Amino acid sequence: MIFSVLDRPVVLIVDDEPANIEILAALLSRDYQVKVATNGETALYIANQLPQPDLILLDIMMPGMDGFEVCKTLKAKEETKDIPVIFVTAAGPESESMGFDLGAVDYITKPINRQITKLRVKAHIELVQSRKYISQHLAFLHNLIENAPLSVSVLSTDYRWLLLNKISLVLQECEDLHQANQQHPFLFIDADDRDNYSGILQEVFAGKNQDLQVHMVGMQGMRRCVDLRLSPLYDAQGKVIGALSLGVDVTESQQAQTRLRLLAKVFENSQEGIVIADLNGNIVDINPGYKKITGYSRLEVLGNKLALQNFGVQDQAAHSMIWKAINETGQWQGEIVNRNKNGDLFSEWLSVTLIKDQHGNPEHYLGVFSGISLIKKYQKDLKKIAHYDSLTSLPNRQSLDEQLKQAIAECDQDQGLLAICYFDLDGFKVINDKWGAETGDEVLIEWGKRISHAVGGADTVFRVGGDEFVTLFYGIPNKYECTVLLEKLFASISNKIIANNVVYPVTASVGVTLYPYDNDNPDMLLRHAHQAMCTAKISGKNRYHFFDVDEDLRMRSLNSEQNRIQKALERGELELFYQPKSNFQSQATTGAEALIRWRHPERGVLSPVEFLPYIHQTDLEISVGEWVIETALAQQYHWYKQNVKIELSINISACHLQSAGFISYLQQQLAKYPDLPRGAIQIEVLETAALEDFDAVTETMRECQKLGVDFALDDFGTGYSSLAYLCKLPISTIKIDQTFVYNMLNDQASYAIIVGIVALAKSLSREIVAEGVETLQQYAALAEMGCNLAQGYLIAKPMSASEFYRWFLESPDLNANQRAG
Repeated sequence: MIFSVLDRPVVLIVDDEPANIEILAALLSRDYQVKVATNGETALYIANQLPQPDLILLDIMMPGMDGFEVCKTLKAKEETKDIPVIFVTAAGPESESMGFDLGAVDYITKPINRQITKLRVKAHIELVQSRKYISQHLAFLHNLIENAPLSVSVLSTDYRWLLLNKISLVLQECEDLHQANQQHPFLFIDADDRDNYSGILQEVFAGKNQDLQVHMVGMQGMRRCVDLRLSPLYDAQGKVIGALSLGVDVTESQQAQTRLRLLAKVFENSQEGIVIADLNGNIVDINPGYKKITGYSRLEVLGNKLALQNFGVQDQAAHSMIWKAINETGQWQGEIVNRNKNGDLFSEWLSVTLIKDQHGNPEHYLGVFSGISLIKKYQKDLKKIAHYDSLTSLPNRQSLDEQLKQAIAECDQDQGLLAICYFDLDGFKVINDKWGAETGDEVLIEWGKRISHAVGGADTVFRVGGDEFVTLFYGIPNKYECTVLLEKLFASISNKIIANNVVYPVTASVGVTLYPYDNDNPDMLLRHAHQAMCTAKISGKNRYHFFDVDEDLRMRSLNSEQNRIQKALERGELELFYQPKSNFQSQATTGAEALIRWRHPERGVLSPVEFLPYIHQTDLEISVGEWVIETALAQQYHWYKQNVKIELSINISACHLQSAGFISYLQQQLAKYPDLPRGAIQIEVLETAALEDFDAVTETMRECQKLGVDFALDDFGTGYSSLAYLCKLPISTIKIDQTFVYNMLNDQASYAIIVGIVALAKSLSREIVAEGVETLQQYAALAEMGCNLAQGYLIAKPMSASEFYRWFLESPDLNANQRAG
């Protein structure tokens, strides 16, 4: 075999003896590209470079990495495992056996026989070239089958798929051949086609070519129509082993044929007249509807010009403009007057479209027309249905929307006020339920007439719902005049209604909003009027109420803030910071207070005073409180596992503390951490919150104490400070409000209050925590008074959980005793 210089096979000689390398290189360099490595490491490097060796001649006995280790490494790597290796060595048969076990393809013994070596190398090189040729052709064939624009599959005689190309898998909605073989191949054929398909397969297995059309059903239910060409597949002995199937998806072509048949039926059966003309305007075809409308048959109009005439106004310029519009824009539609076979003029609505061929070139004109009188009647009926209430004949909501926009525009020009009044009948449901819908309808009709009469012809009344009406008042000078107008209106409509000889007392609740005081879009104006009506209804009915713009803006802002806080909770933007409490005597950290913070994406870390007031006494306040409990418990449990044994305080709002199910919820959360000892968690409540509903709060506190949770009274001294109540409250700790601590050295009253609180707490056996300690002077004075614990910036600022843990580990040695304990 002779190769060109550029594509000669590459032979790698691996040997540490120069004499052997010289012999082999001289023997092979004429026919091959020869590369040389004198050790195993270099051989492995060359084997991984491109172009890779087609054959490796490998010595066994080499210093460092021997030939066996090199062969083993080559065969272990995907990139080099297929490179054939021939061992060249003087070792005996035992090493030969070992070499074949490692994957060698041949063995050449030393001293080297030139003729035998050359023949063996040639044989293995030719074998490598043959394998490459077969592999390339197999890859080409596989790529051809996989990317063929038709379905290619092979089904064995025992009904197993042997081959499915991409399109076949798509038709069967399968990921791969294995998934397709999970069910019988007949299940991919529509039930109506299976018997025929089965019979055809038997013919193919008998050696006959067959054609058929089937409906295939994929595993996900996709249905496709496929034309199949089935041929027998033979093995080397001529035995049929399966059926080769070539399929073409004809679903779209069948659908196109169906559409063509449908269009033909539409053309033949359309009640409108349809006419087709060539580019010169000569008629080439009409449908039966054309004759029905005009009286002319197909033979009578073929070759005539397509008429775009208006016999009432002979205007050649307008006629030319129509044709110009058709040719420039591709279509025109409008009303024209035409003449039928009897000579009578009739109006028609004509639509003319320029039809283009597949290349975008103009081909024909298509005209479709119908009698305009029928369309006008339909339009009139539709307008009445669309704009008027069928029961009261009053304008409906759609009419109101249109008129409200116009009224706003007029108000902007006239500088007056526009009043939108939203009426809802009081007690109408009782009439409907007691006397029936028919009587209810009579009441609505009569009330609609009454309010229309009261309003007068200048303004309009609209029925927008079951018993809901809206009226608009234009050009009102001020709110007072609107009030006067409403009072007169109430006097006119407040009389009882008689229906079916029964007297019904009917009043109305009215909501009013004034534009441009309420300067919003029409839809929102109606919503505001409806909102005000609901307020009037809640306030006692038979009255009116004006929408408050300022209050609405405040509520919108509040809702916006609440929605943002809700998203912050959902996105994990809330975080607990922890501020330590230090013992005055031992100076050890005995506890910490969990303080909520919001890591706002734009505004940074926010304190609770910047966002908690927005959710006061709402469900969101409870949701945030539950998040605080769950987060604090998880953190406390984590610290306990790290031998940080301190009491953790959490703040709970009065709304949350007194909510239904609080005790049950707290019990469920504590049950998640059975290893936490009693007293690991303390709840802090404001003094004012604790005394709001004393009995209920006291009962809740006692239930919490049964669960091992104590209470601290926060900001003591700023609320009621009732000694009688304080004695009865089941609390273990009193926290002195930081305002007293801040002023204690400059204000004698604050100093005296703290002295009194400390004395009171000691007499009641309560622990005292002084908040807001910032200076050594404050610390010394509080210690002298006998306070138990200090909390404030002098000790440490609130910190994140990780910062607190590091601070705790680095704090005074007495904390080490707590960690050890």
